Amino acid sequence: MLKRNQIKGLKMLDYLSKFLFHPLWDLKDGSSKNKYLKLFEKSQYWSKDQIVEWQINQLKKMLIHAYETVPFYKRRFNESGFDPFKFHKLDHMLQIPYLTKKDIQNHGDELLSSKYRPEELIPDLTGGSTGQPIKFYYNRERKDIKQASTIRHNRWAGYDLGEQLGVVWGHRRDFSQGSAQSFKEKLRNVLLDRTYFLDSSSIDETEMDKFIALLKIKQIKFLLAYANSLFLFVKYLKHKNIKNLGIEAVITSAELLEPNVRQEIENVLNCQVYDRYGCREFSVIA
Repeated sequence: MLKRNQIKGLKMLDYLSKFLFHPLWDLKDGSSKNKYLKLFEKSQYWSKDQIVEWQINQLKKMLIHAYETVPFYKRRFNESGFDPFKFHKLDHMLQIPYLTKKDIQNHGDELLSSKYRPEELIPDLTGGSTGQPIKFYYNRERKDIKQASTIRHNRWAGYDLGEQLGVVWGHRRDFSQGSAQSFKEKLRNVLLDRTYFLDSSSIDETEMDKFIALLKIKQIKFLLAYANSLFLFVKYLKHKNIKNLGIEAVITSAELLEPNVRQEIENVLNCQVYDRYGCREFSVIA
């Protein structure tokens, strides 16, 4: 059992992480995350008409950007007779041919915007669920937008910046701290990310026992997990008759959450499951 002063220390670190370390780190990085988080917190209460109007305006800006700075889209828009400057409703998008995987593979360099230098872009890969993963790039602002969107979604489940998170996941590169080997990465995880992994790509009873002990010692209240990997974990908890871990909410993703799996997770952990959908290209979607 944790002593009272240890519990107070954990709660104090939650507070400091959210209100001191995160703002200072964002200031150091010149992050626009908070600007977009404020927008997303506000826009979730907009009417349908407000959302559609905003979407159309943002989409028009993106289409003009693509036409003016991306050689592939300039050629494709001209060939299809699409004028991004006259765009004002979604039906206009039907003029543009679909972007195929072959287009990306054959015209990769032409799909990069001339607005950004190569060193300003962050490389990534699609999940590869439909075949070979495809390499793509995004800039720092897009990274900030993805983070802001994820924070907004996490708050729907009660989990917020600064709080500790247990993660049952198979791809550590989906998280900023990666494997947290260097001193800087370890420090960032202690002060900012506060994330603790159970690697679902090599899960066994020994690793699950270590993760259970970590959940208890750290008093972790929230879990983010692959649905089926967490199902395996809660079946192990049930088999070992381990109860009252103190988990307040679970966020599942990456896999289809079947109704019976949701029910078992909620029964064993005695908390609500929040299932969400997303991908590396767009982050959280729904």
